Amino acid sequence: MKVDESGAPWPYDAVEAEDEDSEVPTWKCPGGLCECHPTEGDAQRVEHRILFFDQEAKKMAGARCRVFEDGQLINKEAPYADGRGAVPVKLRPSTRVLELEWAPASLPAGPRYPFRKQYYVDLGKDRDEGVQRRLHNLGFFVYSTLEENIRDFQRTYRQSQTGIPEHVSVELAAFHDKGLLPPVPVSGLGPQNAKTQLVDAKAPPLIVTVPSGAGLVPGGMSPQGSAAAVQTTKVRIQLHIAFSLNESDFDATDVVWSDVPYDIPQLLNTLYPTSVKRSWRLAEGVVNSNPISGATFTRVEMDSSEVKVSDGSGAAVFELETPSEDGTPFAIRVDPPKNQLNTTGKPAGPALTNEQDSARFLFRPFLLFFHVDASGALHEDQVQALPEDRPRHARIISATKRVKTGNNVIVVDWRPDWMASGPLKSKTPRLMDARDTPTNPFDLAKPASQRLATAAPGVVIHQTGTHHLSFLPGFISDGNKELTSIHYVVDYDGFVIKVLDEFFRANHGGWSLWDQRLRVNQFTVGIETMHTDTTPLAPAPNEKFKVTPRRFTKEQYDAFIRLGRELRTEYSVAGRNFRGHMEVLGSLIEKRNKDGTQSLGSDGKPQFIEKGTLSRDRVGCPGPFFEWQRLEEGGVSLAGVTVPAQAPSPELAPTFASFDSLRAVTVIKPKSNSSDAKLVKQLLFDIGYSVTEDVPRFSNRSELPSIRASLSDQYDNATQEAVRAFQTHHFSGRRRAYTIFGTPPKNGSAPAAGTLDNKTIQAIMAVWFAAMTAKD
Repeated sequence: MKVDESGAPWPYDAVEAEDEDSEVPTWKCPGGLCECHPTEGDAQRVEHRILFFDQEAKKMAGARCRVFEDGQLINKEAPYADGRGAVPVKLRPSTRVLELEWAPASLPAGPRYPFRKQYYVDLGKDRDEGVQRRLHNLGFFVYSTLEENIRDFQRTYRQSQTGIPEHVSVELAAFHDKGLLPPVPVSGLGPQNAKTQLVDAKAPPLIVTVPSGAGLVPGGMSPQGSAAAVQTTKVRIQLHIAFSLNESDFDATDVVWSDVPYDIPQLLNTLYPTSVKRSWRLAEGVVNSNPISGATFTRVEMDSSEVKVSDGSGAAVFELETPSEDGTPFAIRVDPPKNQLNTTGKPAGPALTNEQDSARFLFRPFLLFFHVDASGALHEDQVQALPEDRPRHARIISATKRVKTGNNVIVVDWRPDWMASGPLKSKTPRLMDARDTPTNPFDLAKPASQRLATAAPGVVIHQTGTHHLSFLPGFISDGNKELTSIHYVVDYDGFVIKVLDEFFRANHGGWSLWDQRLRVNQFTVGIETMHTDTTPLAPAPNEKFKVTPRRFTKEQYDAFIRLGRELRTEYSVAGRNFRGHMEVLGSLIEKRNKDGTQSLGSDGKPQFIEKGTLSRDRVGCPGPFFEWQRLEEGGVSLAGVTVPAQAPSPELAPTFASFDSLRAVTVIKPKSNSSDAKLVKQLLFDIGYSVTEDVPRFSNRSELPSIRASLSDQYDNATQEAVRAFQTHHFSGRRRAYTIFGTPPKNGSAPAAGTLDNKTIQAIMAVWFAAMTAKD
């Protein structure tokens, strides 16, 4: 063992022992920021904690250290790490990089700091940059490419050497941000582990308790060695698809309406009166249902490389050495079954799948951390599934400690981002129409100019009308009536489940039309929202119910904004083509024989006539309590804009010529005839609504202007239903101003939906102008 001039151990061959008189390393002072140049913003400094590790990734209790911020030493008052190897420092909010020096406490005091490195405070703006900077801080940076540094990390901790960022991002976030870096396995030392290990923890870290005798400077171990009897404890880990919910999943500090309260505990207690129903929602309270078999469990702490695979019940059992101290943590990485990895590392969206995917499920991996005491019992309150970002894709349903007749048991709810529909639904082609949808608008193999010219894509938002997830298997299974299907489901906490790729048609809209185009299923993505405005919560067919206004959650709006933006980017969906089911659903009139009897088809089922008039059957889908305003503010849905006094372009001038007259209208009565009524119909027609009793007939979209010009001047039933649909969208949520479902806003009196007064006329003008001038 090499020693320095004082006789102290010096095991760091790559760093020479320095003379006491050698010059203390200094850092350049950019911009005059040093001890002799006062800095600004010291009063706004934020606390930051740094954990120091040795070359084996063992915490260095009492380590001597120096922390430099822009050349200035900032830890004068705390020159030594505490018993956990941590040093708190206060940084300016603008600080991005620090310079660090540190040494074991066993080395003599002096200017000897064998560990020296640059350290990133700012961890970057995206996943790959975050992976790269965390690897750098942890000491894995000696190779020239990110892929090789990832492989180095994986090799050190005995993982499959893929070099792919998403395969290590979960561990790195836990090891780095939470201070949970495990010691390096004895045979896992790589070239990066020479003298560079450290980790950051912005909050007080979870502590890895190193067993007695470990963590000493090499050469300081007792030559006699030691031996002891080893006791073991068992931990059974079970994986299920449960879709559990918890109050902590929600932000209760949301905007409050005076007539529709936002009480998350009350909502959850109403929807799920027992904890079992709330925890096992997919199977409506059936415990241990929907197990996940074939998942891989890998121990990633200490010197273990143990790997398990979940069995048919979704379980794997680890037999662990009983720790010598209470609260010793263990870490298990959980990876999906073969070919079921969500390679995007992100929540469900258009990038998750393509038309060739065949996986039944797609999951994001997670880390499971748990603590066991000296008796082998699980610390029930210290079990974590990481990352804990909301909405959670993995959460602990239960954790029970060992009893005389069983094991420690951890039950995990692991939500898939993708649950594939059956083969009939998953391969249902979009029906192309040579007249107005000649090509699949979601076929990215086609040029965008071709897709968008006559096949503009849209999005239709629904609500489930029920509070539980029993409908989800129906959307997935091929055996349900008429192959009803959907592309996405947004859960109460904002978790998004994708069940059908956009390339294929989902039968979600029924007989419907938008922008004078028939059967919106051909050119739209369907999104179902967990929500119900009925009491009972899930009324049976023909059962009487009453409308009970209920808020959609903030988390659902956050999900809609994220998903909506991704759909807009991927498929160029225009804001005006984000619509509710109530705005596109057409009427079906029962066909009758000449004698008035019901007309039956060859299959014996009633026949219907498809009408252009919008139907009231889905006026509550997603309904008047859905806040379209939030999607407008999030840059997803189209919002009305102030209409100028004069037309901004010659093309709009003819319509603007009648606006002065329209602005002066107080109300247009049903069945009345006027040029004002005709203009309102034309504006709604331009936005996309159906305003005619019969479906427009044309062979080419170039004929639409003549159809527009020929619209009648009567405020008829078809126009009134279009106005009702418009009001349900643009006067929804906090903006409610009309009585829908017999429910007025703010428990007061308000005109019935379908009343064409000046408020609605002004709104129609504003939305029309936004649609005509939109650049998307």
